[in-house]
Amino acid sequence: MSIVAGCDIGSLTSKAVIMKNNQIIGSALIRSRTNPQVSAEMVMEEALKKANLSMNDIQQCVGTGYGRKKISFVNTAVSE
Repeated sequence: MSIVAGCDIGSLTSKAVIMKNNQIIGSALIRSRTNPQVSAEMVMEEALKKANLSMNDIQQCVGTGYGRKKISFVNTAVSE
């Protein structure tokens, strides 16, 4: 039972998705803040809440978008 997440921090919006066994179990979309780390924390917290999980439940997290290198909790940063 693999639980993975993705976090996309863009200049206008920030998005997060959480998947378990290739099924989306939580997602969120917010307006990006000036600090990419704050945006990442806010959007991931919302997605985790919808999935009824905590960050400790995530085995792998990928970051993308202009703020991808500023996200402290991702394991891998990928450019578009």
